[in-house]
Amino acid sequence: MVPPAARIPGHFEFCEVALRHRALWSLSYEHGTAAPYTAWYKVVPGVVLAASRLEVLDAALTDFTPPARVRPYLPEEQQARTEEQRLLADLAEAVAR
Repeated sequence: MVPPAARIPGHFEFCEVALRHRALWSLSYEHGTAAPYTAWYKVVPGVVLAASRLEVLDAALTDFTPPARVRPYLPEEQQARTEEQRLLADLAEAVAR
């Protein structure tokens, strides 16, 4: 016999936190783990935060600074630079229309 699913402690508070951070995070609760409150960052796959208490997860999500997206301004190879400049010129022309 499969035991019934555990209820989320403080379900109302959990829903408030999930709604507050819903634009960038998906939240879940997994009963029986050391850090049952988990949040997955929607913008960058692989960024996951977990906490043992809901208020700790809420504070972490509030203070979270997303990782910087590193992008070189100019490609190293000349052919790639030329292609990048052509694409940017085409984009600028399309916007100007």
